[in-house]
Amino acid sequence: MPQDKRILWLMVRLALLAVIVLAAVWRGVNSISASMVITMIIAVLVAWFVRWRRMGELPDRDERTKKLGAYAATYSWLLTLVLIAALFWVDYLAVVKLTVMQVLGVTLIVMVLSQNLFRWHFLRRGDVE
Repeated sequence: MPQDKRILWLMVRLALLAVIVLAAVWRGVNSISASMVITMIIAVLVAWFVRWRRMGELPDRDERTKKLGAYAATYSWLLTLVLIAALFWVDYLAVVKLTVMQVLGVTLIVMVLSQNLFRWHFLRRGDVE
């Protein structure tokens, strides 16, 4: 059995054990909170499994993917700076009244989506110049 499959099964068993322990410990806790934690654990497992299936026998990281990831993070950070400046002017000019929660949510979504989109774009191009 390859090393990756053993690690995968170990992680699945640990996650299932964590779910069982959390369910046993959190009997008195709000059921919505327990459901959210269990859903997050399942989502992480599904994302990890999809990524593991997609990569196959290819190395997880190499010099090229590290370089593309660094460029994607840099471009995403610059885009986030532009977004923050735009949000500042939107609030200063009272175009739209935004709450702190909305601004943080928009910033987080833009950062995560833009980094993944830049990384996908650079991977399709092959390299960054």
